[in-house]
Amino acid sequence: MKNRRKKIFISSKREIEKNERREEGRRRRRRQKKRRDVYFGLKEEEEDEGRKKRQNNNKPREVLKNYEFCDAPLLNEEKFLLPPVRYLEISPK
Repeated sequence: MKNRRKKIFISSKREIEKNERREEGRRRRRRQKKRRDVYFGLKEEEEDEGRKKRQNNNKPREVLKNYEFCDAPLLNEEKFLLPPVRYLEISPK
């Protein structure tokens, strides 16, 4: 019986790049097909974790108000429009 060795294929750099491009194209076509099917109502859209996270990022955040009402008992008990406390510099008198 002959001693048979497994052939090991060493792919060249060009070969590897070609395979990567081919795989990329397959992925892209698969995604497009999914989108098309969802658009035409042939398939329900699957929840994509990454997409969900991205959509959460796009939600409007609470807008910080530049000015808030704050009580000023020293100034005749009136309410004055003042910037938020963290921006106020309190100078000792």
